[in-house]
Amino acid sequence: APAAAAGHGGGGGARRPRKIGHSVGTLKQRSVIAAREQERVAKVVAHPLYQQDPIQAITNHLNATLPEAPTPPRQAKQGAKSSKRKGKGSKHAMQE
Repeated sequence: APAAAAGHGGGGGARRPRKIGHSVGTLKQRSVIAAREQERVAKVVAHPLYQQDPIQAITNHLNATLPEAPTPPRQAKQGAKSSKRKGKGSKHAMQE
C-alpha cells in the first residue's frame, strides 16, 4: 500500500498537496504522471479479482471509495408546487 499512497500525490512532507482537476504545466510533470498512471493500470489489470470479473471489481472499488449521494430535501419541493397552484388559481379568478 505504500506505493498506492505515493500515487495519490502524498509524496514528501514538505510538498504542497497536488490539486486535483488542475492542469499540470510542464512536459516533465505530465510524463511523471503518465508513468504513474501506467503503473497503476498495470497493477489493476494484474489483480486476480479484476481478472475474474472486471465490472464487479470496479463496482466494489467505487462502492468502497465514493461517499453516498446526499438525499435532496423533500419539503422544499412540496413548497414550490403549492405556490404554483396558488398562482394559477389567482389568474383564473381575475380573468372571469
